Amino acid sequence: MPNFHFSRHYLAQLLLEDSCHNVLYSLIFINGSPITIALIPVFLYSLLHSSNYTRKLLDKAGPTSVPILRNLINKLVARQTDILRIIAFNEIILFPFLFFMLFYGKCSLLSPFMHFNFLVYRYASRRNPYTRQIMGELRMKAEEFAQRPSTPGFIKTTIEKSVSLLSRFAVPMNTAPRL
Repeated sequence: MPNFHFSRHYLAQLLLEDSCHNVLYSLIFINGSPITIALIPVFLYSLLHSSNYTRKLLDKAGPTSVPILRNLINKLVARQTDILRIIAFNEIILFPFLFFMLFYGKCSLLSPFMHFNFLVYRYASRRNPYTRQIMGELRMKAEEFAQRPSTPGFIKTTIEKSVSLLSRFAVPMNTAPRL
């Protein structure tokens, strides 16, 4: 990141950073009712960061210090990709939940729209490909379900229109999201 100064270019660079995405994610839920499913990504990110920091502390303490904890951290690091994919899936699945919660009065009117913008930034992330991967996999599964002969016509049409609509919102990968 370049040095801080008020400009549109700096804001665009800031919005490309994953740490900014995490702050935006937290701000979405600051005023609404507690949503337990929204805590899962925060918890899993904190678990990954704390294990990384604990490993650094253990390395300073010596290579043979607390072998049980080292083994646990190594297992966690080995599953890091799976954890990041779970986080991405959770962030994506939370979007429809927010619409249902909006109708029940459990979240603010802006929450689904803010979460959509969050997902757009996550999709365009330079360092985190997991949201793109999960969205691609969900799209393939939805299209596969729509192509089954046993799928009713109205569901097939709804899936095709939804996929088409969401594909139009996809951010081209070589550009930053609009501000």
